[in-house]
Amino acid sequence: MTEQQRGVGARGWAAAAAAAAVAALLGARCLSSDPPQSTPPAAQLSTELSAPRPDRPGRRAGARPSAPEAAPAEAFDGDGEGAGEAEPIRCALTTAEAAPHPPLDFLRVQTAEGAAGPPVLAEPTGPGEWTLTLPPEWGRGQDLPGDHLMEQVDPEQLQLIGPTIRPLLVSLQPGSCVAAPLRFVAPLRCSLGPGLAEALAGGEETGSYAIRPALAHAVSADALLIWPKAAEGEVQLHLPDQPPMPLRWTEAGCAPPQPRPTATVEGRVIDPLGGEGLRFVEGCDTGGRVDPDGRFTLTIAADGPCQIEAFRMDGSLRALSEPVAVDPEPDDVIEVTLTLPEEQMAGLGMAFRSLPQGIVAVQVYPDTPAYEAGLRPGDLILEVDGQATAGMSDNDFIAFATGPAGTSVRLLVEDSEGERSAADIRRAAVSR
Repeated sequence: MTEQQRGVGARGWAAAAAAAAVAALLGARCLSSDPPQSTPPAAQLSTELSAPRPDRPGRRAGARPSAPEAAPAEAFDGDGEGAGEAEPIRCALTTAEAAPHPPLDFLRVQTAEGAAGPPVLAEPTGPGEWTLTLPPEWGRGQDLPGDHLMEQVDPEQLQLIGPTIRPLLVSLQPGSCVAAPLRFVAPLRCSLGPGLAEALAGGEETGSYAIRPALAHAVSADALLIWPKAAEGEVQLHLPDQPPMPLRWTEAGCAPPQPRPTATVEGRVIDPLGGEGLRFVEGCDTGGRVDPDGRFTLTIAADGPCQIEAFRMDGSLRALSEPVAVDPEPDDVIEVTLTLPEEQMAGLGMAFRSLPQGIVAVQVYPDTPAYEAGLRPGDLILEVDGQATAGMSDNDFIAFATGPAGTSVRLLVEDSEGERSAADIRRAAVSR
């Protein structure tokens, strides 16, 4: 089994595939680490599965207490008294700095002690204007998320932070917010060649672009402005009908991206199940949607060997073809045929994250094989079919945990109480 998720070139197919691909396999979602997210603590665990527990089917008696339900935020009016449903706090953000402005992504509210809250949203409302939306209870300086912001913080001593802005003082009151003008971090300017600049400046009608991994950026007439997360690094610049171009930078500046030599892959996808389900092809740093008649065309980089494979979406799971290796020369036209599996793909119905000590269940969906077997969020999967999961990649775990409907996979699981349990879980079709 090869990689289940690769960089893709064409935004047209990526938009259609993104939700399905991220939710693919296991029912399963392997959660990205970019932007950084808090990871559930992996428990130290151990004992064997036997008599069922009421809240965890198939687990030993002595049920683990369920997490308490979050109490709804107290309603208040402008004077802090209860008066119906509380409205979010909306704060106008403005800047006097000239455009282009970077996206206001991954913003957080930070206390004077440096504790940062969960991401908050700022929507553009006009040139140099945004609206920041915050939970209503934040204006009272209490009941802030304990894992992120300290309780009883002074709502007049908060800062707004983000990768593209300088720390900004924010004063919160019930139902209102006052913020100083935005000042942006100076971007790194990457000069572009004439053809690339025209494609980037042309908008959706003549071209679309993306940067992977995600990086705050904006486009001027002849350059790409980026707000990097490190002093040096590399991302891939994706344009329609072109293989990705590497974009590299150091403290000394940004190297202009250089187009790569290309070849064309023309192929056919055979799907024994037929039907009108979504079918895609990917590999060689690009991808695309397969036409209803099973045909596809890809423009790939002709600078080394790579592999191409097709997949079909069976609910939220990918049914993969065997990959085909190609080693193109510039301007080659290569014919390939890819055959999808005869069986419908099935999985467990859980979202997970890979950790150094194993695979942690982040979410387990009701009425799925994983849920019925007793898995719950925070459980650590130590083994899958006898293979240790410590250091296992997302894609390798997906390859072990998915398969034809009705087949089984054996998991060794450690829960938050330190109990170990083994379970044979029968794979089934999953829709999320």
